[in-house]
Amino acid sequence: MTTMAMFSAKPYDQRSFDAANGERSNGGAIEIHYHEARLNRSTVGYAAGVDVVCAFVNDDLSADVLELLAASGTT
Repeated sequence: MTTMAMFSAKPYDQRSFDAANGERSNGGAIEIHYHEARLNRSTVGYAAGVDVVCAFVNDDLSADVLELLAASGTT
């Protein structure tokens, strides 16, 4: 199963993504880990070991953060 870390997630994001994905208890296609924190150098560890990251406009996708994501296994 694909795993995803979603940063800057608000409750309405979680409801929308869960509805589109299918509830986890019903075998959703993606295992989503929601984080209210913005993605940056301090929070990049929350994504350790996940396959993908969902970032929003205020998240930090600088080269440093992308390198840290790649080093932790995020493709």
